[in-house]
Amino acid sequence: MTSRVRLRYFPRGSQKSNLCRGSLYWNDRQVAEYITHVAAKVRSSLILRDELDFLMSKEKRCFVGPDSFRALLGSLVSSPVVCRSVFDKMEECSIPRTSKHYDPLLDMYYREGNLPGLLSATRLMKSSGCSPTQYTYRTMMLAFAKAKKHDFARQVFNSMQADGVVPQILCIKAAIRTSANLEKAMEIINKFDLQWPLADSHPHKHHEEKVFECLVTACLNDRDLKGCKWVLKNMESMGIKKSLAIYQRILELHYRIGDVEECHRVWGQLVENSKKRGDLLPASVINRYLLVCKENVSSACGNLPSIWCDRANEAFTLFREYEDRRPGNWELLTKTLAKLYYKKGDVDALKHLLQIVRSEKVLKIDKDFFIITYMNQMAKMKIQTIPELHVRNSYSSDIQISGAPVTATSRTQLPKW
Repeated sequence: MTSRVRLRYFPRGSQKSNLCRGSLYWNDRQVAEYITHVAAKVRSSLILRDELDFLMSKEKRCFVGPDSFRALLGSLVSSPVVCRSVFDKMEECSIPRTSKHYDPLLDMYYREGNLPGLLSATRLMKSSGCSPTQYTYRTMMLAFAKAKKHDFARQVFNSMQADGVVPQILCIKAAIRTSANLEKAMEIINKFDLQWPLADSHPHKHHEEKVFECLVTACLNDRDLKGCKWVLKNMESMGIKKSLAIYQRILELHYRIGDVEECHRVWGQLVENSKKRGDLLPASVINRYLLVCKENVSSACGNLPSIWCDRANEAFTLFREYEDRRPGNWELLTKTLAKLYYKKGDVDALKHLLQIVRSEKVLKIDKDFFIITYMNQMAKMKIQTIPELHVRNSYSSDIQISGAPVTATSRTQLPKW
């Protein structure tokens, strides 16, 4: 039996394809499963919205209800404009909103760093009669902490308990993580009986490592290096190994207090441990170290230590292995490396970086022009004559050489993809 609903994103013979292909009518749950599948397969938020519009136009063949919108909103938290438009569309379609529809919206505002928008959405949520969930309180605490308003984050946690809501481990960890300092974090630890070592029968025993991560974050909020060492010492005495998240927070802590050499040492430990485990470093960790390198380069005077370039190249290699194609990450990485090479006076490295960026096809043409700008500046400084880039009709990562330096007019001549 052939389905009457188009299955563009279901491979033939798959379990979900057969499930839906054998149904003449899709219910809300099946539409939600389809949207979740499409979200995992494609990255464009506009495609997701278009798919929703298409399914809603087939009202005689499928039903798009609350579950479908919930699945879609959860997939759009990184696309603020589209997420808000889909949320508003629920009202247009007279689909009732619940707390589970508001939570992705709050998460979107948190990721965007839009605290006023988050508070406005929270007021709208309460006025519509939806009760805040554990996830709602957690998102609010994290949003206040992100805005450096740790006291307000603690007020959210206190008001949660005053409203008669018993905090689950999700909110307890968020309260520890968003504490202004280690002392206030330990108050939460003592209040909810999380003193280590936890007994094997303790219901939160498997969260013990995560609790330590939250304590390190509390030390980071206060730039408390001494407190951080105390937490790490307790971890070591209990035989708990430092996770990548803890290493990332230690790296961030040394970066904030201006200890550059310690940043390099922690980075070396991260790379060594990741090689032993055979896994790749998260993009967020690599980004943080690149920011350290970038700050070093910005403040460097005179000769640039070669170790900065070597370790930035190491980060570049790891980043490419990670295959993170988000343009923001690549833009940060390439700008850092370009500045490093410019400071070092290595024009060949700049040319090679330009080749790689274009071959990866992750940056728009306007975004990689800063590399050529550095090359022009080096040519004006008479560091070395920079070959001009001749562009072929079709894209090629090869650079053809002539004698003249690159000119500003060559921007419009760069290859497009």
